[in-house]
Amino acid sequence: MAENVSAPKLPLSELCKAPGTVDLVVSKLREIAPSDNVGDLINFSDDDGRTALHWAVALKNWALAESLLAGPLRASAESVDSDGATPLLTSCSVDPPQDLFHRLLAASGGPAALTVANQAGNTCLLVASSRGNASMIQCILNASGPYAVECLVHQNGTGQSALHRAVAKGSMDAAEQLLFWSRKVLQKPQQLTFVNLQDKVGDTALHYASAENNQDMGQVLLRNGADRTKRNKKGNEFWEV
Repeated sequence: MAENVSAPKLPLSELCKAPGTVDLVVSKLREIAPSDNVGDLINFSDDDGRTALHWAVALKNWALAESLLAGPLRASAESVDSDGATPLLTSCSVDPPQDLFHRLLAASGGPAALTVANQAGNTCLLVASSRGNASMIQCILNASGPYAVECLVHQNGTGQSALHRAVAKGSMDAAEQLLFWSRKVLQKPQQLTFVNLQDKVGDTALHYASAENNQDMGQVLLRNGADRTKRNKKGNEFWEV
């Protein structure tokens, strides 16, 4: 079996732009890493650690991504780029067709893959929330099964939750989708904890809404249990940021 080593000068990003490029991708890979096993070739990575599947997803080349996942290629959906992102996590930033999302999820090992974070600590749900993508949030949480709670309460390297990210984006739809799911899968005390999670500097989602002067968002958070008395590490309540 060929080793999965990097190919520094491989222009995968260019190769993966156009539809119907599976043969071209395989042909280029053969030039730099001759192998009789097409499955081995397809998982070679470029300088950024990205495989053809990473790039097909990132560039929204859905047909190519489907072809890469299918036999006989069966590109690995568990490959990780230099930022720690899998093709599944990458997909959550570009709103893929739901069928493709579910194929990537199945190829990544199932719902547990939704709890896997990149180097910044961002999971699929945080990535989708950062884009304010309510439909992707719903898709992820619908697919999360027993991992729904873990997905919701996860905080990244700066202490931000999915709710922090949705509020920072200013997406009411995304925030309301997260709040709906928090009421659905969390017990009342845990739901209140979720709404009032604090990041590394002590800011809650309510602080974020106030910082953006988003009064409508603030009202929604308050109706869902946001604690107006919470102080950040500077001692500031939400209205003081």
